[in-house]
Amino acid sequence: MNGKNKGGRPRTDRTKPVTFRISDEAKSLLDDEHNKTELIDALIRGKVARIKCPKCGEVITIKEEL
Repeated sequence: MNGKNKGGRPRTDRTKPVTFRISDEAKSLLDDEHNKTELIDALIRGKVARIKCPKCGEVITIKEEL
């Protein structure tokens, strides 16, 4: 092999695979998210928060400012 990139997904610093189960409601909130792994990683690390309004159902994302 000559070490050239053969395509596919680019590597990231996230190397630990994890599988977990979520509710149908949580799944529906993630359906429109392009990069689910990045969002879940940020949620766990406390870099972002998502809040769903109990009255109107709107989902608000709060991100940490650097």
